[in-house]
Amino acid sequence: GGGAMPPPPRATIAKTSGPGETSTFVDVGKAAADLLSKDFAVGKVTAEFKSSSVPGLAVTATGAHTLDFGGGCCKVPPTPPGASVTAECKPLAGVTAKVRLDQTGVANSTLDAKWSSLLKLSASVASQPAGSADKCPLGALSCGMELGLPSLSAQATYDALKKSASASLVKPASSALPVTTAISFGYCLSTSAILSRAAKVSYGLPGHYTATAFLSDAGSGKGVAYGCSVHSAAGGLQLASELRVSGGKAVVAAAVSAPIAKGITAKAKVGTDSMLALSLKHSLSKAVTATFAGCVDLSLDPSKTKAGFHLALSP
Repeated sequence: GGGAMPPPPRATIAKTSGPGETSTFVDVGKAAADLLSKDFAVGKVTAEFKSSSVPGLAVTATGAHTLDFGGGCCKVPPTPPGASVTAECKPLAGVTAKVRLDQTGVANSTLDAKWSSLLKLSASVASQPAGSADKCPLGALSCGMELGLPSLSAQATYDALKKSASASLVKPASSALPVTTAISFGYCLSTSAILSRAAKVSYGLPGHYTATAFLSDAGSGKGVAYGCSVHSAAGGLQLASELRVSGGKAVVAAAVSAPIAKGITAKAKVGTDSMLALSLKHSLSKAVTATFAGCVDLSLDPSKTKAGFHLALSP
């Protein structure tokens, strides 16, 4: 990730590139980013239900509500409950259709078509929230493409309403040179302004160790730079570290993840921002996973103490 930079084009996540596979800008350094951020969500309770009981149709329902303990803990503005329902199917070979409806009344539809082993095209359209005064019935309209070659991956998207485009290129690592390089660029056609620019370089062997350097919007006054690394040790132990510089401030963080029992994984993260984050993920069965998370301020500021809970059901 890179601060306020718009997300790079969406694509299939794959560790390596090959015919029919795409390695994206987000994938570069993703193992370290996940270890440093995933399963640490606090300040809300979420539930997710996935069902594939109907052949050819997958349905996912999610709900979330803000945790507010009062008395200074979790002092965040109360938000209304969030909910969404997503249905996904494959009407034709190589074609995936998805429709998502959330509690605001926004309906988002996407269509992905894999035209060959190397090329995939996509289109997305979304409605305005219920009760919107906007005369345009569409809230979003975009299209994209993904090209996956053994030596290069490319993604591009165009937003018709915002009149903006983004593109990224990834040169994956090879057996001879374990270095992955990636660039990302965003441009507004209506104002002829650069929206984002970023670059990543990653060195290492996925699944063993990886070191990644990232730089975005250099010279714009909104620059973000970071370096991160991840190391996988014996017994499922994983270690990650990060140095992030943004707005003239530097933050160093380290995280560790380890299985403590069958189906139970514990994670901890601490940084120079004085925050300590903890999480416990328990697979109660093949269909039920519960994640408990919390964070405390080591400088003893009670307003920064938060907790979170996520329940995932996949019968």
